Amino acid sequence: MKTNVEKIDGVSVVTIDEEVLDSSNHEDFMDSMTPILEKESQIIMDIGNLEMIDSSGLGSFAYCLRKSRDTGGKFVICSPSDNVREAFSLVHMERIIGIHETRDDALTALATS
Repeated sequence: MKTNVEKIDGVSVVTIDEEVLDSSNHEDFMDSMTPILEKESQIIMDIGNLEMIDSSGLGSFAYCLRKSRDTGGKFVICSPSDNVREAFSLVHMERIIGIHETRDDALTALATS
């Protein structure tokens, strides 16, 4: 799974460089995210490149949220496409994971929480 990590004001911004997160690659995604989640306290997941997600992919984000919370961290998502936002909405995940339109919105949300 291709991801890039950059630090912005002490926050780790992880960008997914894939168009699909599904049963074929969700385990690779979780394997790449686990070390980040274990050492970083504030994470923004930029999913702007993601065009399709299935239930396995949605489960991967729930895993990230749980893993982050287990270590006292914060995990939010930004820049979802319309298709991905709809998938989150269908399973009501926007109720448990902060989803923001832009990185700046996500950075502001983390700074004020």
